[in-house]
Amino acid sequence: AGRVVIGLVAGIGVVFWSEGVRRSGYAIFSYSLKAGGIGVLYLSLWASFQVYQLVPNALAFFAMVSVTAATVALALWQDAEVIAAFAAVGGFITPVALSTGENNAVSLFTYIAILDVGALLLWRYRPWVRVLIGSYLGTLILYASWHSRFYTPDQFSIAFVFASAVFIVFALAAFFD
Repeated sequence: AGRVVIGLVAGIGVVFWSEGVRRSGYAIFSYSLKAGGIGVLYLSLWASFQVYQLVPNALAFFAMVSVTAATVALALWQDAEVIAAFAAVGGFITPVALSTGENNAVSLFTYIAILDVGALLLWRYRPWVRVLIGSYLGTLILYASWHSRFYTPDQFSIAFVFASAVFIVFALAAFFD
């Protein structure tokens, strides 16, 4: 528990420290610090569930989603696409990091759809096309991973509905240009 708490405190501390660095005029270095701090937060939360079994999966998931949401808020506040990319990477790594090896297709696809809608909304309000493209690639990777490991013909309807929903989400991007 102490190691996890140290990681969480260190991660938050580095993110706050990066703000001081950014205000001193070193924006690029501050983004590097933020990436490190955010990465330590994700790593600590992953370890709390997967390595040390300190918290249940749902709590670790909620905490990692909270880190993703806070990172998106930070990106919007600073108008920084690179920070939004950190959030997208963390968001797409979360289900992989907290995987229990079971097939939870509906939960996984719902989560991915929420991430994709979030990327679409970011694209609507900020011209961050790389985040939208990254979200699309993350979606393809997670779907292909699920498909290669868990897909069976009786899950066709789940896969079809998800693929259709993702198509609609990314097709809407053309209307936000």
